[in-house]
Amino acid sequence: MWQLIIELGRDANGKRRWKYESVRGTKGHAKKVLRQRLNELEAGTHVEPTDLSVAEFLRSWHSDHARHHLCARAHESNGYMIERHVIPALGDHKLNKLRGLHLEAYYSEKLDSGLSPSSVRKHHCIIHSALRHAVRLQLIGTSSADAAVPPRVKRTEMKVLDEGRRSLERLAALEFEAACFAHGRTIRHGASNAFRELVRRLESANSESPAAGDG
Repeated sequence: MWQLIIELGRDANGKRRWKYESVRGTKGHAKKVLRQRLNELEAGTHVEPTDLSVAEFLRSWHSDHARHHLCARAHESNGYMIERHVIPALGDHKLNKLRGLHLEAYYSEKLDSGLSPSSVRKHHCIIHSALRHAVRLQLIGTSSADAAVPPRVKRTEMKVLDEGRRSLERLAALEFEAACFAHGRTIRHGASNAFRELVRRLESANSESPAAGDG
């Protein structure tokens, strides 16, 4: 066991701050860890250890950050996914101890439970977004989601999603034609607004392609 003692600079009162870290293994390994910590300090990527759990961080991120950057429906859907799936499986891990191996095991477990690859990829996107924010806040040095590989969406599933999109497009076109006919075959202001609303609904449906039953 080797003890590393690293100076972190001075605090607001001018008092020196020290970091103490125990390292197991050979002297050569301890020197390697020391060089890594010094490089992190020089690059400004050093992160102080934290006891924050994955569950605590995800709930904080979802309530304090994500809700200001998502529509209400997406925020609610993501919150359900976090509480129903992610936290029960990964929430007890310390945030700075979460690894790509844990995430890939989680993805595998969800696929085995019957979730579609597209739904599991959505879980990955939520986790990736949350961990990227944790890096920006300097709670962790790197995001383990960058190392994890989410499942591929099968071609058959992509075909079903694409057919659903085309059906919505045809429905939008038919409703638009009906609106034009109702206004004397002239695209009046009200019909134009109706069409824009249909386009908005279509784009929203495309962005929420995973099946609702998978959530």
